Amino acid sequence: MRPCLAILVSLGVIVFLLVGCSRPPVLSDETAGAATYVVASADPGYALSARDFYASFRKSTVQPTGGYVDQTAVKAFLDSLVVDTLQGYEADQLDIRKHYHDYWTYRLRYHDYLMQNYFEKTVYEKVSVDSLDVIDFFKSRPDLFAIPEQVDLWHILVLPIGLTSSRDSLYYRSLPPEEFEAQMKEYAFNIYRALCMGANFQDMAMRYSHDQGTKSKGGYQGWVTRNVYLPPFDSVAFSTKVGELAGPYRDKDGWHILFIGDHLQAGLPPIDREMFYQTASRTLQTSKSNEIGMKLMDSLRSGLQVDMNEQMLDTNIYLVGDSVWCGIVNKADTFDAQYLKNIEEAYRTRYKVPNTTPEIKREMMKYMAERFMVVQAARAIGLDTLKRIREHEQALRHETARSILDRNRYDMTWTPSDSAVRGYYQTHKKDFMVEKPLVVQQIVTSDSVFAEFLRDQADAGVDFLELARQHYPGDVTVRSELADLGAIGPKDVDPVFYNAALGTPVGQVSRPIKTKYGWQIIKVLKHEESKGLDQARGQIQMILTQQYKTSMLRQLQDRLFEKYHVRFPSKLGKVHLKPYADRNA
Repeated sequence: MRPCLAILVSLGVIVFLLVGCSRPPVLSDETAGAATYVVASADPGYALSARDFYASFRKSTVQPTGGYVDQTAVKAFLDSLVVDTLQGYEADQLDIRKHYHDYWTYRLRYHDYLMQNYFEKTVYEKVSVDSLDVIDFFKSRPDLFAIPEQVDLWHILVLPIGLTSSRDSLYYRSLPPEEFEAQMKEYAFNIYRALCMGANFQDMAMRYSHDQGTKSKGGYQGWVTRNVYLPPFDSVAFSTKVGELAGPYRDKDGWHILFIGDHLQAGLPPIDREMFYQTASRTLQTSKSNEIGMKLMDSLRSGLQVDMNEQMLDTNIYLVGDSVWCGIVNKADTFDAQYLKNIEEAYRTRYKVPNTTPEIKREMMKYMAERFMVVQAARAIGLDTLKRIREHEQALRHETARSILDRNRYDMTWTPSDSAVRGYYQTHKKDFMVEKPLVVQQIVTSDSVFAEFLRDQADAGVDFLELARQHYPGDVTVRSELADLGAIGPKDVDPVFYNAALGTPVGQVSRPIKTKYGWQIIKVLKHEESKGLDQARGQIQMILTQQYKTSMLRQLQDRLFEKYHVRFPSKLGKVHLKPYADRNA
Protein backbone atom coordinates (compact mmCIF):
# COMPACT_ATOMS: atom_id res chain seq x y z
CA MET A 1 0.00 0.00 0.00
CA ARG A 2 1.28 3.45 -0.82
CA PRO A 3 2.32 5.48 2.26
CA CYS A 4 -0.06 8.37 1.57
CA LEU A 5 -2.96 5.97 1.06
CA ALA A 6 -2.13 4.16 4.29
CA ILE A 7 -2.14 7.47 6.16
CA LEU A 8 -5.53 8.38 4.70
CA VAL A 9 -6.97 5.00 5.63
CA SER A 10 -5.61 5.35 9.19
CA LEU A 11 -7.06 8.83 9.49
CA GLY A 12 -10.41 7.53 8.21
CA VAL A 13 -10.45 4.79 10.86
CA ILE A 14 -9.62 7.30 13.58
CA VAL A 15 -12.39 9.69 12.46
CA PHE A 16 -14.88 6.80 12.30
CA LEU A 17 -13.95 5.69 15.81
CA LEU A 18 -14.22 9.22 17.16
CA VAL A 19 -17.61 9.70 15.56
CA GLY A 20 -18.73 6.32 16.88
CA CYS A 21 -17.49 7.10 20.38
CA SER A 22 -19.30 10.46 20.39
CA ARG A 23 -22.71 8.89 19.92
CA PRO A 24 -24.76 8.88 23.14
CA PRO A 25 -25.37 5.37 24.47
CA VAL A 26 -28.80 3.79 24.30
CA LEU A 27 -30.81 4.25 27.52
CA SER A 28 -32.63 1.13 28.65
CA ASP A 29 -33.39 -0.87 31.78
CA GLU A 30 -29.99 -2.51 31.43
CA THR A 31 -27.88 0.65 30.90
CA ALA A 32 -29.73 3.41 32.81
CA GLY A 33 -28.24 2.49 36.20
CA ALA A 34 -24.77 3.61 35.12
CA ALA A 35 -25.94 6.67 33.18
CA THR A 36 -24.86 9.35 35.66
CA TYR A 37 -24.02 12.01 33.06
CA VAL A 38 -26.08 15.22 33.20
CA VAL A 39 -28.59 15.83 30.42
CA ALA A 40 -30.13 19.08 31.74
CA SER A 41 -29.05 21.73 34.24
CA ALA A 42 -30.23 25.14 35.44
CA ASP A 43 -28.90 27.99 37.59
CA PRO A 44 -30.51 27.14 40.96
CA GLY A 45 -28.17 24.13 41.09
CA TYR A 46 -30.54 21.78 39.31
CA ALA A 47 -28.95 18.88 37.46
CA LEU A 48 -30.89 16.04 35.85
CA SER A 49 -28.93 12.88 35.15
CA ALA A 50 -29.77 10.48 32.34
CA ARG A 51 -30.46 7.84 35.00
CA ASP A 52 -33.06 10.03 36.76
CA PHE A 53 -34.56 11.05 33.42
CA TYR A 54 -35.01 7.42 32.45
CA ALA A 55 -36.52 6.57 35.86
CA SER A 56 -39.23 9.18 35.28
CA PHE A 57 -39.64 8.26 31.63
CA ARG A 58 -40.32 4.59 32.30
CA LYS A 59 -43.09 5.53 34.78
CA SER A 60 -44.90 7.52 32.09
CA THR A 61 -47.41 6.16 29.60
CA VAL A 62 -45.23 7.15 26.64
CA GLN A 63 -44.94 4.27 24.14
CA PRO A 64 -47.12 1.81 26.11
CA THR A 65 -46.27 -1.01 23.68
CA GLY A 66 -42.54 -0.60 24.33
CA GLY A 67 -39.61 -0.39 21.92
CA TYR A 68 -37.41 2.49 20.76
CA VAL A 69 -38.98 5.90 21.41
CA ASP A 70 -39.06 8.63 18.80
CA GLN A 71 -36.49 11.36 19.50
CA THR A 72 -39.18 14.04 19.37
CA ALA A 73 -41.08 12.31 22.18
CA VAL A 74 -37.87 11.95 24.20
CA LYS A 75 -37.07 15.68 23.85
CA ALA A 76 -40.64 16.69 24.69
CA PHE A 77 -40.58 14.60 27.88
CA LEU A 78 -37.17 16.00 28.87
CA ASP A 79 -38.42 19.56 28.40
CA SER A 80 -41.55 18.82 30.44
CA LEU A 81 -39.46 17.44 33.30
CA VAL A 82 -37.30 20.54 33.37
CA VAL A 83 -40.31 22.88 33.19
CA ASP A 84 -42.03 20.98 36.00
CA THR A 85 -38.94 21.28 38.22
CA LEU A 86 -38.50 24.99 37.52
CA GLN A 87 -42.17 25.61 38.24
CA GLY A 88 -41.51 23.88 41.55
CA TYR A 89 -38.77 26.44 42.26
CA GLU A 90 -41.15 29.27 41.46
CA ALA A 91 -43.85 27.70 43.65
CA ASP A 92 -41.46 27.69 46.62
CA GLN A 93 -40.88 31.42 46.10
CA LEU A 94 -44.57 32.32 45.74
CA ASP A 95 -46.28 34.12 48.63
CA ILE A 96 -49.58 32.24 48.77
CA ARG A 97 -50.96 34.74 51.31
CA LYS A 98 -51.55 37.10 48.39
CA HIS A 99 -54.06 34.62 46.95
CA TYR A 100 -56.83 34.72 49.51
CA HIS A 101 -58.99 31.70 48.65
CA ASP A 102 -56.04 29.42 47.96
CA TYR A 103 -54.42 30.45 51.24
CA TRP A 104 -57.71 29.95 53.08
CA THR A 105 -58.03 26.40 51.71
CA TYR A 106 -54.40 25.67 52.60
CA ARG A 107 -54.98 26.81 56.22
CA LEU A 108 -58.14 24.72 56.48
CA ARG A 109 -56.33 21.57 55.31
CA TYR A 110 -53.33 22.21 57.55
CA HIS A 111 -55.53 22.81 60.60
CA ASP A 112 -57.44 19.60 59.87
CA TYR A 113 -54.13 17.73 59.84
CA LEU A 114 -53.00 19.33 63.10
CA MET A 115 -56.32 18.48 64.78
CA GLN A 116 -56.15 14.89 63.57
CA ASN A 117 -52.66 14.47 65.01
CA TYR A 118 -53.67 16.16 68.25
CA PHE A 119 -56.53 13.72 68.83
CA GLU A 120 -54.28 10.80 67.83
CA LYS A 121 -51.82 11.77 70.56
CA THR A 122 -54.19 12.89 73.31
CA VAL A 123 -57.08 10.48 72.77
CA TYR A 124 -56.62 7.50 70.43
CA GLU A 125 -53.13 6.53 71.63
CA LYS A 126 -54.50 6.36 75.19
CA VAL A 127 -57.20 3.87 74.30
CA SER A 128 -56.45 0.17 74.51
CA VAL A 129 -58.75 -2.83 74.71
CA ASP A 130 -58.01 -6.50 75.29
CA SER A 131 -59.99 -9.47 74.07
CA LEU A 132 -61.84 -9.96 77.37
CA ASP A 133 -62.96 -6.32 77.33
CA VAL A 134 -64.27 -6.77 73.79
CA ILE A 135 -66.16 -9.98 74.64
CA ASP A 136 -67.75 -8.49 77.78
CA PHE A 137 -68.74 -5.35 75.87
CA PHE A 138 -70.18 -7.43 73.02
CA LYS A 139 -72.32 -9.56 75.32
CA SER A 140 -73.56 -6.56 77.28
CA ARG A 141 -74.78 -4.65 74.19
CA PRO A 142 -77.24 -6.78 72.21
CA ASP A 143 -78.86 -3.49 71.20
CA LEU A 144 -75.73 -2.79 69.12
CA PHE A 145 -74.71 -6.22 67.89
CA ALA A 146 -77.82 -8.42 67.58
CA ILE A 147 -78.67 -9.39 64.00
CA PRO A 148 -81.76 -10.83 62.25
CA GLU A 149 -81.64 -14.37 60.87
CA GLN A 150 -79.79 -14.41 57.54
CA VAL A 151 -78.14 -16.66 54.97
CA ASP A 152 -75.05 -16.15 52.81
CA LEU A 153 -76.56 -16.72 49.37
CA TRP A 154 -75.36 -17.84 45.92
CA HIS A 155 -77.96 -17.75 43.17
CA ILE A 156 -78.65 -18.91 39.59
CA LEU A 157 -81.73 -17.51 37.84
CA VAL A 158 -83.40 -18.73 34.63
CA LEU A 159 -85.69 -16.15 33.03
CA PRO A 160 -88.06 -16.42 30.03
CA ILE A 161 -86.43 -13.40 28.37
CA GLY A 162 -83.02 -14.97 28.95
CA LEU A 163 -83.98 -17.85 26.68
CA THR A 164 -85.86 -15.84 24.06
CA SER A 165 -82.85 -13.56 23.60
CA SER A 166 -80.24 -16.34 23.62
CA ARG A 167 -78.46 -17.90 20.65
CA ASP A 168 -81.35 -20.35 20.41
CA SER A 169 -83.93 -17.55 20.45
CA LEU A 170 -85.58 -18.66 17.20
CA TYR A 171 -86.26 -22.09 18.68
CA TYR A 172 -87.65 -20.78 21.98
CA ARG A 173 -89.77 -18.10 20.28
CA SER A 174 -91.39 -20.76 18.11
CA LEU A 175 -92.67 -22.80 21.07
CA PRO A 176 -96.26 -22.54 22.35
CA PRO A 177 -96.52 -21.27 25.98
CA GLU A 178 -96.94 -24.67 27.64
CA GLU A 179 -94.03 -26.23 25.79
CA PHE A 180 -91.87 -23.14 26.37
CA GLU A 181 -92.55 -23.39 30.12
CA ALA A 182 -91.59 -27.07 30.07
CA GLN A 183 -88.36 -26.32 28.18
CA MET A 184 -87.48 -23.53 30.63
CA LYS A 185 -87.98 -25.92 33.54
CA GLU A 186 -85.82 -28.54 31.83
CA TYR A 187 -83.13 -25.92 31.23
CA ALA A 188 -83.07 -25.10 34.97
CA PHE A 189 -83.02 -28.76 36.00
CA ASN A 190 -80.16 -29.49 33.59
CA ILE A 191 -78.10 -26.84 35.39
CA TYR A 192 -79.11 -28.33 38.74
CA ARG A 193 -78.14 -31.87 37.64
CA ALA A 194 -74.72 -30.61 36.51
CA LEU A 195 -74.20 -28.97 39.91
CA CYS A 196 -75.22 -32.17 41.72
CA MET A 197 -72.63 -34.03 39.63
CA GLY A 198 -69.85 -31.71 40.78
CA ALA A 199 -69.91 -28.73 38.39
CA ASN A 200 -68.54 -25.53 39.93
CA PHE A 201 -71.36 -23.20 41.04
CA GLN A 202 -69.52 -20.00 40.13
CA ASP A 203 -68.66 -21.24 36.64
CA MET A 204 -72.23 -22.38 36.01
CA ALA A 205 -73.65 -19.07 37.25
CA MET A 206 -71.35 -17.04 35.00
CA ARG A 207 -72.26 -19.18 32.00
CA TYR A 208 -75.98 -19.82 32.46
CA SER A 209 -77.55 -17.45 35.01
CA HIS A 210 -79.79 -14.68 33.68
CA ASP A 211 -79.38 -12.58 36.84
CA GLN A 212 -77.32 -9.70 35.47
CA GLY A 213 -76.63 -8.35 38.96
CA THR A 214 -74.85 -11.49 40.21
CA LYS A 215 -73.67 -13.59 37.25
CA SER A 216 -70.39 -11.66 36.88
CA LYS A 217 -69.71 -12.46 40.56
CA GLY A 218 -70.32 -16.17 40.08
CA GLY A 219 -73.88 -15.87 41.38
CA TYR A 220 -72.89 -14.38 44.77
CA GLN A 221 -75.82 -12.45 46.30
CA GLY A 222 -74.39 -11.85 49.79
CA TRP A 223 -76.10 -11.95 53.16
CA VAL A 224 -79.91 -11.98 52.88
CA THR A 225 -82.55 -11.71 55.61
CA ARG A 226 -86.15 -12.90 55.57
CA ASN A 227 -88.97 -10.98 53.80
CA VAL A 228 -86.71 -9.65 51.05
CA TYR A 229 -87.50 -11.90 48.07
CA LEU A 230 -90.68 -13.39 46.64
CA PRO A 231 -92.15 -16.57 48.13
CA PRO A 232 -91.20 -19.34 48.40
CA PHE A 233 -87.64 -17.96 48.85
CA ASP A 234 -87.72 -17.81 52.67
CA SER A 235 -89.10 -21.32 53.12
CA VAL A 236 -86.51 -22.72 50.70
CA ALA A 237 -83.40 -20.75 51.64
CA PHE A 238 -83.79 -20.83 55.42
CA SER A 239 -84.55 -24.57 55.51
CA THR A 240 -81.51 -25.56 53.39
CA LYS A 241 -78.42 -26.72 55.24
CA VAL A 242 -75.15 -24.82 54.96
CA GLY A 243 -73.11 -26.09 52.02
CA GLU A 244 -76.09 -27.56 50.17
CA LEU A 245 -78.04 -26.71 47.01
CA ALA A 246 -81.71 -25.76 46.98
CA GLY A 247 -84.08 -25.86 44.04
CA PRO A 248 -84.86 -25.47 41.34
CA TYR A 249 -88.07 -23.70 42.37
CA ARG A 250 -90.38 -21.43 40.36
CA ASP A 251 -91.75 -18.00 41.29
CA LYS A 252 -93.44 -15.42 39.08
CA ASP A 253 -90.08 -14.24 37.71
CA GLY A 254 -88.47 -17.53 36.76
CA TRP A 255 -86.63 -20.61 38.05
CA HIS A 256 -84.15 -20.28 40.93
CA ILE A 257 -81.27 -22.45 42.12
CA LEU A 258 -79.73 -21.55 45.49
CA PHE A 259 -76.56 -22.47 47.32
CA ILE A 260 -76.33 -21.60 51.01
CA GLY A 261 -72.80 -20.71 52.03
CA ASP A 262 -73.60 -19.85 55.64
CA HIS A 263 -76.53 -19.38 58.02
CA LEU A 264 -76.73 -17.12 61.09
CA GLN A 265 -79.59 -17.30 63.59
CA ALA A 266 -81.26 -14.19 64.97
CA GLY A 267 -79.65 -12.65 68.06
CA LEU A 268 -76.01 -12.13 68.97
CA PRO A 269 -73.77 -13.62 66.28
CA PRO A 270 -70.78 -15.79 67.25
CA ILE A 271 -68.06 -13.52 68.63
CA ASP A 272 -65.36 -16.00 67.60
CA ARG A 273 -65.90 -14.96 63.98
CA GLU A 274 -63.34 -12.35 62.97
CA MET A 275 -65.82 -9.95 61.37
CA PHE A 276 -67.96 -9.70 64.50
CA TYR A 277 -65.02 -9.51 66.87
CA GLN A 278 -63.46 -6.68 64.87
CA THR A 279 -66.75 -4.78 64.77
CA ALA A 280 -67.10 -5.08 68.55
CA SER A 281 -63.47 -4.09 69.09
CA ARG A 282 -63.78 -0.97 66.92
CA THR A 283 -67.06 0.00 68.60
CA LEU A 284 -65.54 -0.35 72.07
CA GLN A 285 -62.47 1.67 71.05
CA THR A 286 -64.74 4.38 69.65
CA SER A 287 -66.80 4.43 72.83
CA LYS A 288 -63.71 4.82 75.03
CA SER A 289 -62.24 7.42 72.65
CA ASN A 290 -65.43 9.45 72.77
CA GLU A 291 -65.40 9.40 76.56
CA ILE A 292 -61.79 10.63 76.75
CA GLY A 293 -62.35 13.10 73.91
CA MET A 294 -65.42 14.67 75.54
CA LYS A 295 -63.53 15.21 78.79
CA LEU A 296 -60.64 16.75 76.88
CA MET A 297 -62.93 19.11 74.93
CA ASP A 298 -64.73 20.15 78.14
CA SER A 299 -61.34 20.99 79.65
CA LEU A 300 -60.33 23.08 76.64
CA ARG A 301 -63.69 24.85 76.54
CA SER A 302 -63.31 25.94 80.14
CA GLY A 303 -60.57 28.35 79.07
CA LEU A 304 -62.04 29.36 75.70
CA GLN A 305 -62.47 33.06 74.98
CA VAL A 306 -64.19 34.20 71.79
CA ASP A 307 -64.42 37.86 70.76
CA MET A 308 -67.23 38.05 68.19
CA ASN A 309 -67.82 40.73 65.59
CA GLU A 310 -71.30 41.80 66.68
CA GLN A 311 -71.98 43.48 63.33
CA MET A 312 -71.92 40.05 61.65
CA LEU A 313 -74.66 38.56 63.78
CA ASP A 314 -77.69 40.24 62.24
CA THR A 315 -76.77 40.09 58.54
CA ASN A 316 -76.82 37.75 55.57
CA ILE A 317 -73.31 36.28 55.67
CA TYR A 318 -73.27 35.88 51.87
CA LEU A 319 -73.43 39.68 51.49
CA VAL A 320 -70.27 40.13 53.54
CA GLY A 321 -66.75 40.08 52.06
CA ASP A 322 -64.95 36.77 52.51
CA SER A 323 -62.05 38.27 54.46
CA VAL A 324 -64.11 40.28 56.96
CA TRP A 325 -63.25 39.11 60.47
CA CYS A 326 -65.96 37.34 62.48
CA GLY A 327 -64.20 36.15 65.60
CA ILE A 328 -60.92 36.09 67.53
CA VAL A 329 -60.06 32.95 69.51
CA ASN A 330 -58.14 33.31 72.78
CA LYS A 331 -56.62 36.60 71.52
CA ALA A 332 -54.51 34.57 69.06
CA ASP A 333 -56.31 33.37 65.92
CA THR A 334 -58.86 35.15 63.75
CA PHE A 335 -61.50 33.44 61.63
CA ASP A 336 -63.27 35.36 58.89
CA ALA A 337 -66.57 35.30 57.02
CA GLN A 338 -65.43 32.60 54.62
CA TYR A 339 -65.44 30.10 57.50
CA LEU A 340 -69.07 30.91 58.29
CA LYS A 341 -70.08 30.82 54.63
CA ASN A 342 -68.63 27.33 54.51
CA ILE A 343 -71.19 26.07 57.05
CA GLU A 344 -74.08 28.49 56.49
CA GLU A 345 -76.19 26.16 54.33
CA ALA A 346 -75.81 23.30 56.82
CA TYR A 347 -77.15 25.46 59.65
CA ARG A 348 -79.97 26.87 57.53
CA THR A 349 -81.01 23.31 56.71
CA ARG A 350 -80.71 22.17 60.32
CA TYR A 351 -82.88 24.99 61.67
CA LYS A 352 -85.10 25.28 58.56
CA VAL A 353 -84.57 29.02 58.19
CA PRO A 354 -83.92 31.18 55.08
CA ASN A 355 -81.15 33.02 56.93
CA THR A 356 -79.37 32.22 60.18
CA THR A 357 -80.43 34.35 63.15
CA PRO A 358 -78.00 36.10 65.55
CA GLU A 359 -78.43 33.21 68.01
CA ILE A 360 -77.60 30.65 65.32
CA LYS A 361 -74.60 32.71 64.17
CA ARG A 362 -73.28 32.75 67.72
CA GLU A 363 -73.51 28.96 67.70
CA MET A 364 -71.68 28.87 64.36
CA MET A 365 -68.95 31.16 65.64
CA LYS A 366 -68.54 29.03 68.74
CA TYR A 367 -68.18 25.95 66.54
CA MET A 368 -65.48 27.67 64.49
CA ALA A 369 -63.77 28.93 67.63
CA GLU A 370 -63.53 25.36 68.93
CA ARG A 371 -61.67 24.32 65.77
CA PHE A 372 -59.06 27.00 66.41
CA MET A 373 -59.08 26.08 70.09
CA VAL A 374 -57.93 22.54 69.21
CA VAL A 375 -55.33 23.91 66.76
CA GLN A 376 -53.95 26.12 69.55
CA ALA A 377 -53.84 23.12 71.89
CA ALA A 378 -51.87 21.19 69.25
CA ARG A 379 -49.38 24.05 68.94
CA ALA A 380 -49.14 24.31 72.72
CA ILE A 381 -47.72 20.78 72.98
CA GLY A 382 -45.33 21.38 70.07
CA LEU A 383 -46.99 19.21 67.41
CA ASP A 384 -46.41 21.89 64.78
CA THR A 385 -42.64 21.63 65.36
CA LEU A 386 -42.41 17.89 64.69
CA LYS A 387 -40.52 17.02 61.51
CA ARG A 388 -43.33 15.02 59.86
CA ILE A 389 -45.88 17.76 60.64
CA ARG A 390 -43.60 20.45 59.22
CA GLU A 391 -42.94 18.37 56.11
CA HIS A 392 -46.67 17.86 55.61
CA GLU A 393 -47.31 21.59 56.03
CA GLN A 394 -44.58 22.43 53.52
CA ALA A 395 -46.04 19.90 51.07
CA LEU A 396 -49.49 21.49 51.41
CA ARG A 397 -48.02 24.96 50.90
CA HIS A 398 -46.07 23.79 47.84
CA GLU A 399 -49.12 22.02 46.39
CA THR A 400 -51.18 25.20 46.84
CA ALA A 401 -48.54 27.35 45.14
CA ARG A 402 -48.26 24.90 42.24
CA SER A 403 -52.04 25.02 41.82
CA ILE A 404 -51.93 28.82 41.62
CA LEU A 405 -49.14 28.75 39.03
CA ASP A 406 -50.86 26.04 36.98
CA ARG A 407 -54.04 28.14 36.81
CA ASN A 408 -52.06 31.08 35.53
CA ARG A 409 -50.32 29.20 32.73
CA TYR A 410 -53.01 30.46 30.38
CA ASP A 411 -56.41 32.17 30.39
CA MET A 412 -58.82 29.43 31.48
CA THR A 413 -61.75 31.30 29.90
CA TRP A 414 -60.13 31.79 26.48
CA THR A 415 -62.25 30.79 23.48
CA PRO A 416 -61.48 31.24 19.78
CA SER A 417 -63.29 33.99 17.88
CA ASP A 418 -65.94 33.15 15.30
CA SER A 419 -63.70 34.49 12.53
CA ALA A 420 -60.87 32.18 13.67
CA VAL A 421 -63.23 29.20 13.58
CA ARG A 422 -64.44 30.12 10.09
CA GLY A 423 -60.89 30.63 8.86
CA TYR A 424 -59.79 27.24 10.19
CA TYR A 425 -62.76 25.53 8.55
CA GLN A 426 -62.05 27.10 5.15
CA THR A 427 -58.36 26.18 5.35
CA HIS A 428 -59.00 22.58 6.49
CA LYS A 429 -62.33 21.96 4.76
CA LYS A 430 -61.17 18.67 3.24
CA ASP A 431 -60.65 17.28 6.77
CA PHE A 432 -64.40 17.54 7.39
CA MET A 433 -65.53 15.95 4.12
CA VAL A 434 -66.24 12.20 4.03
CA GLU A 435 -66.40 10.53 0.61
CA LYS A 436 -67.12 7.06 1.96
CA PRO A 437 -69.28 7.57 5.06
CA LEU A 438 -70.31 3.96 5.73
CA VAL A 439 -68.35 0.89 6.82
CA VAL A 440 -70.44 -2.24 6.19
CA GLN A 441 -70.56 -6.01 5.93
CA GLN A 442 -73.05 -7.96 3.84
CA ILE A 443 -74.48 -11.42 3.26
CA VAL A 444 -76.13 -12.40 -0.03
CA THR A 445 -78.74 -15.17 -0.23
CA SER A 446 -81.26 -16.31 -2.85
CA ASP A 447 -84.19 -16.50 -0.43
CA SER A 448 -85.86 -13.71 1.57
CA VAL A 449 -86.98 -16.05 4.38
CA PHE A 450 -83.48 -17.39 4.84
CA ALA A 451 -82.13 -13.83 4.81
CA GLU A 452 -84.57 -12.98 7.63
CA PHE A 453 -83.38 -16.06 9.53
CA LEU A 454 -79.74 -14.93 9.24
CA ARG A 455 -80.72 -11.48 10.46
CA ASP A 456 -82.40 -13.00 13.53
CA GLN A 457 -79.26 -15.01 14.22
CA ALA A 458 -77.12 -11.86 14.00
CA ASP A 459 -79.52 -9.98 16.30
CA ALA A 460 -79.28 -12.84 18.81
CA GLY A 461 -75.52 -12.36 19.01
CA VAL A 462 -74.05 -14.69 16.40
CA ASP A 463 -70.98 -13.10 14.79
CA PHE A 464 -71.93 -11.62 11.42
CA LEU A 465 -68.77 -12.71 9.61
CA GLU A 466 -69.17 -16.20 11.07
CA LEU A 467 -72.62 -16.32 9.51
CA ALA A 468 -71.05 -15.16 6.23
CA ARG A 469 -68.40 -17.90 6.41
CA GLN A 470 -71.17 -20.48 6.78
CA HIS A 471 -73.79 -19.17 4.36
CA TYR A 472 -72.31 -16.69 1.85
CA PRO A 473 -72.47 -18.19 -1.66
CA GLY A 474 -69.24 -19.07 -3.46
CA ASP A 475 -65.83 -20.42 -2.48
CA VAL A 476 -65.37 -20.86 1.29
CA THR A 477 -61.89 -19.31 1.21
CA VAL A 478 -63.12 -15.90 0.00
CA ARG A 479 -66.49 -15.63 1.76
CA SER A 480 -65.17 -13.36 4.55
CA GLU A 481 -63.48 -11.03 2.06
CA LEU A 482 -66.65 -10.80 -0.05
CA ALA A 483 -68.79 -10.13 3.02
CA ASP A 484 -66.57 -7.37 4.39
CA LEU A 485 -67.05 -4.40 2.03
CA GLY A 486 -65.23 -1.90 4.24
CA ALA A 487 -65.84 1.81 3.60
CA ILE A 488 -68.37 2.65 0.89
CA GLY A 489 -69.89 5.75 -0.68
CA PRO A 490 -72.97 6.28 -2.85
CA LYS A 491 -70.96 5.59 -6.03
CA ASP A 492 -69.62 2.24 -4.83
CA VAL A 493 -72.82 0.18 -4.55
CA ASP A 494 -76.37 -0.16 -5.88
CA PRO A 495 -78.58 2.81 -4.73
CA VAL A 496 -81.04 0.41 -3.06
CA PHE A 497 -78.17 -1.13 -1.06
CA TYR A 498 -76.71 2.26 -0.12
CA ASN A 499 -80.04 3.71 1.01
CA ALA A 500 -80.76 0.62 3.13
CA ALA A 501 -77.33 0.88 4.76
CA LEU A 502 -77.79 4.60 5.28
CA GLY A 503 -81.02 3.99 7.19
CA THR A 504 -79.60 1.25 9.44
CA PRO A 505 -78.24 2.31 12.87
CA VAL A 506 -74.59 1.59 13.63
CA GLY A 507 -74.11 -1.90 15.05
CA GLN A 508 -77.42 -3.20 13.71
CA VAL A 509 -78.43 -5.33 10.72
CA SER A 510 -80.81 -4.15 8.01
CA ARG A 511 -84.00 -5.84 6.92
CA PRO A 512 -83.47 -8.05 3.80
CA ILE A 513 -83.39 -6.02 0.58
CA LYS A 514 -83.71 -7.20 -3.03
CA THR A 515 -80.94 -6.25 -5.46
CA LYS A 516 -79.67 -7.67 -8.73
CA TYR A 517 -77.41 -10.00 -6.68
CA GLY A 518 -80.30 -11.52 -4.70
CA TRP A 519 -81.53 -10.90 -1.16
CA GLN A 520 -79.01 -9.05 1.02
CA ILE A 521 -78.69 -8.12 4.67
CA ILE A 522 -76.26 -5.38 5.73
CA LYS A 523 -74.49 -4.80 9.03
CA VAL A 524 -73.37 -1.18 9.55
CA LEU A 525 -70.14 -0.91 11.52
CA LYS A 526 -69.52 2.82 11.20
CA HIS A 527 -71.31 5.91 9.89
CA GLU A 528 -69.50 9.18 9.38
CA GLU A 529 -70.99 12.24 7.74
CA SER A 530 -69.41 15.29 6.13
CA LYS A 531 -69.57 18.28 8.43
CA GLY A 532 -70.55 21.80 7.55
CA LEU A 533 -69.25 24.73 9.57
CA ASP A 534 -72.01 24.47 12.18
CA GLN A 535 -71.45 20.73 12.70
CA ALA A 536 -67.66 21.18 12.85
CA ARG A 537 -67.69 24.26 15.09
CA GLY A 538 -67.29 22.40 18.40
CA GLN A 539 -64.45 20.25 17.07
CA ILE A 540 -62.66 23.30 15.63
CA GLN A 541 -63.05 25.20 18.90
CA MET A 542 -61.37 22.30 20.72
CA ILE A 543 -58.53 22.24 18.17
CA LEU A 544 -57.92 26.00 18.38
CA THR A 545 -58.16 25.96 22.18
CA GLN A 546 -55.54 23.21 22.32
CA GLN A 547 -53.32 25.20 19.95
CA TYR A 548 -53.69 28.22 22.24
CA LYS A 549 -52.77 26.17 25.32
CA THR A 550 -49.77 24.68 23.53
CA SER A 551 -48.62 28.17 22.54
CA MET A 552 -48.97 29.46 26.11
CA LEU A 553 -47.05 26.47 27.48
CA ARG A 554 -44.31 27.09 24.91
CA GLN A 555 -44.09 30.71 26.08
CA LEU A 556 -43.88 29.51 29.68
CA GLN A 557 -41.08 27.10 28.76
CA ASP A 558 -39.16 29.80 26.89
CA ARG A 559 -39.48 32.18 29.86
CA LEU A 560 -38.33 29.59 32.39
CA PHE A 561 -35.46 28.38 30.23
CA GLU A 562 -34.22 31.94 29.80
CA LYS A 563 -34.74 32.95 33.44
CA TYR A 564 -32.89 29.92 34.84
CA HIS A 565 -30.35 29.61 32.01
CA VAL A 566 -31.26 26.03 31.19
CA ARG A 567 -28.53 24.00 29.52
CA PHE A 568 -28.37 20.53 28.01
CA PRO A 569 -24.75 19.41 28.53
CA SER A 570 -25.16 15.90 27.10
CA LYS A 571 -27.38 14.79 24.27
CA LEU A 572 -29.78 11.94 24.86
CA GLY A 573 -29.45 9.08 22.40
CA LYS A 574 -31.93 6.36 21.69
CA VAL A 575 -34.26 5.37 24.51
CA HIS A 576 -35.70 1.88 24.75
CA LEU A 577 -38.71 1.06 26.95
CA LYS A 578 -40.30 -2.21 27.91
CA PRO A 579 -44.08 -2.53 27.40
CA TYR A 580 -45.85 -0.51 30.09
CA ALA A 581 -47.28 -3.60 31.78
CA ASP A 582 -43.74 -4.98 32.26
CA ARG A 583 -41.97 -1.81 33.43
CA ASN A 584 -42.64 -2.36 37.11
CA ALA A 585 -42.64 -6.15 37.03
